[in-house]
Amino acid sequence: MFTSSAEVFRRRQVVSDLISVVRAHSAALDRLGSTPAECDAIAGIVAKGCVLSSPAQDRLASHLLLAAALPDDDFPGFICATSILVVNRLSYGRGQDDLYWNWDVFRLHYRLADPPVRAALMNGFRAMDIAGLVTLDGGPSAHECLSVQRAEVLTALAPMDPLGLGAAIRKKVTVTEAGRLWRRAVKQPLDPSTRAGFRYLYERPMSMEPQSPEAVQLIPWA
Repeated sequence: MFTSSAEVFRRRQVVSDLISVVRAHSAALDRLGSTPAECDAIAGIVAKGCVLSSPAQDRLASHLLLAAALPDDDFPGFICATSILVVNRLSYGRGQDDLYWNWDVFRLHYRLADPPVRAALMNGFRAMDIAGLVTLDGGPSAHECLSVQRAEVLTALAPMDPLGLGAAIRKKVTVTEAGRLWRRAVKQPLDPSTRAGFRYLYERPMSMEPQSPEAVQLIPWA
């Protein structure tokens, strides 16, 4: 279960990011079903937040599990299907598969995805592990969970950093301090380097703990 404020926020952010991954791979959705009707049904699941909610969707889960096991046949479809299944698991949707086998077999394939996609998937598996939804042998590393590495984030922030994000990252601020920074930041437009800075604070192992984690604005997907 997601009990601490940091874990509630992490789960919401992970789910939002993975739904963005799925929508970015929208062309792959048409390949996840075996018939046009099944493709439409999977697109409907995505439109409703990637959660399997009825017995009628159990067959679709089988198609998704198959696509999530065939990275060499259709890598975008593999990423898309895996993302849907992780969101479904984190959202307590239907299905008994905890995706342990997927992690054990395909971890190296997840690493091949573009950094933001790889980080979204790795954070998804980490969140499931923390919540006790799966028990991973050697879960994602801190490096694998980062969209942009620390040195790159600090370099991008260096020219202009009115929120003091660079200093906060260097001194490894607490989850509470990081959450306070985010609560202040959401009141204004965020440039790409600032978004990357906050995404780093969220993606690091301790993440961040903003007040009202169940309602606070999430970090935009770039």
